[in-house]
Amino acid sequence: MRKILVFVFLITAIFTRPVLAADSWAIAAEALGVYAAYRSALSSMLEMGENVHAQVETRRIDLKENGIDENKEDNEIVNRIMTKLTQQGDYALRANSLPFLWTVNNSNRFNASCYPTNYISINKGLLRALEKDDSALAAVFAHEMIHGLMQHSAHSYAEVMAGMMAGAVLGANGARIDWERLNGMIGYGVAKNVILPAEEEADEKGFYLMTSAGFHPGGGAMAMSRMNHYLRYETTDIFELASDEKDNKTVSDHPETEDREKKLAALMTEYGVGHVEVRESSKVYLDGKLIFTAKDTGRGYDNRPETAYGIAGGLSKAFHDYDTFEEWNFTKTDYLTKDAAYKTLKENLRSSDLEPLIKAAYQTEDRNKRDAVKSAEEKRHREALKTRAEALSVPSAKADLYRYRCDAYSDYLMGDHALAEIARANLAKNQSNPAECMVMEARALAAKGDYKAALELASKGIAKDGKNEYNYLNRADIYHVQGQLQEAIKDVRAAIKVNEKNFVSWKVLGNLLEESGDLSGATEAFKKAHEIDKKGFIPLNYLKDMDPKAYEAAIKNRIRAEKQLIEEYNEKYKDSLKRSKKNR
Repeated sequence: MRKILVFVFLITAIFTRPVLAADSWAIAAEALGVYAAYRSALSSMLEMGENVHAQVETRRIDLKENGIDENKEDNEIVNRIMTKLTQQGDYALRANSLPFLWTVNNSNRFNASCYPTNYISINKGLLRALEKDDSALAAVFAHEMIHGLMQHSAHSYAEVMAGMMAGAVLGANGARIDWERLNGMIGYGVAKNVILPAEEEADEKGFYLMTSAGFHPGGGAMAMSRMNHYLRYETTDIFELASDEKDNKTVSDHPETEDREKKLAALMTEYGVGHVEVRESSKVYLDGKLIFTAKDTGRGYDNRPETAYGIAGGLSKAFHDYDTFEEWNFTKTDYLTKDAAYKTLKENLRSSDLEPLIKAAYQTEDRNKRDAVKSAEEKRHREALKTRAEALSVPSAKADLYRYRCDAYSDYLMGDHALAEIARANLAKNQSNPAECMVMEARALAAKGDYKAALELASKGIAKDGKNEYNYLNRADIYHVQGQLQEAIKDVRAAIKVNEKNFVSWKVLGNLLEESGDLSGATEAFKKAHEIDKKGFIPLNYLKDMDPKAYEAAIKNRIRAEKQLIEEYNEKYKDSLKRSKKNR
């Protein structure tokens, strides 16, 4: 319940290019004379990337533009996969990154996007095109998570903004951003990058994130194979048929997704210690021997890569996870476990046929390859631990942001996200206020509906530090959401006793007293709040009597704002309005 200055940027999703460690675009920007604009824009994007309110606003804009997918199964599938990726994947958030938020929108395009705020927008059309296959979807979602983790989107927005320096984006004062024009250009970038994604870093790191969460390693290549088929034979979207400026190739000659499929298939082979390979998106080889050819069973082309990569992915995962043949647990009728990653494999290859092949594979295996795979995996894990340690070792001013972000998530009743941020606050080495962390964690528990635990923890926090008015205000909020109005009022009065010059405390008291029916008490509380901060908002019906001039100014501001919105709407849709009048 801290009063925080919020900058909310209106943005659209973008598929982004990987950013080199040396930031090569920054070097180019310097040469072009727009380096300062690039760095300023990048700073703004990174700041937005750790703003909870901007993240929530991003989702609101996405759903306003694309609608929400209300299909229950779609949402259950996405939530299950994203939860597994975020909770079991081997990755770490930077200090200035938010926990991931995601939604399935109602667009039929084959697309998913990660915003600078770590909000992942997932199109309904993506689920349909990938036939809701867990590992294929996990590969795409992990790819988008890498964009967020590596902050690709922030850099790409900065590139676009700096590239439009000649008065197109920045106003005369160098500070006002023309978001409508920027969004129009970025929107085209989204369409182009669906066709021609130059995102090797996101593909590779996403592969390892996906597999670390337990999905089979064939999902990425499967997704690319289906994407290639979709772009060649299914889409009728004019943007998806745009040509590549570099070689003037169209979707019908789309080598980029084919290349990505091959690279992801090679990663799958390496992950499985070199034992398994898929050729022609349909033929599965084990140590160079063809063991399965996926055939079209009437469902169309997509059945071939689905089956081939499903089988190969299951085999690769098992070879990776198990160091010995005995761990495959072969019986006369079964093998491995009931893990969904092995579903396609076990549906197509019987125990009796596969057992001698697996046994022979281990007998001839090059153990150095296995050691190399494990060594690379351990290196990636150490890098994640290093990033996590750096995020927990930031100065106190940065560490304190974790608990403030927790509080912001609680305001939106996003309990899981709030608890994720307060966990970082509690682990931070330089956290300045452990007692306030306890009370903010209590609010997070209340946001999840655990009111008993919330009140117990909030009371412990107040016992630890009773001189912080926000501790009382936060417990008051917990009482309030339970309907315990008088207890909430008592806590707010305790907060005022600690600091009687806090505008927020008096305003909250006014709201609670009005709700309880004490209009006289509410009037006095709002009057006190207005005396402390003339610019702070209080209900206009109270402001009208206590400060007529401020009331008139507030009304004029509201009229001015409404007029501006109407003008902006008319400007935005002037062409369609003209056509409408002409057709009357």
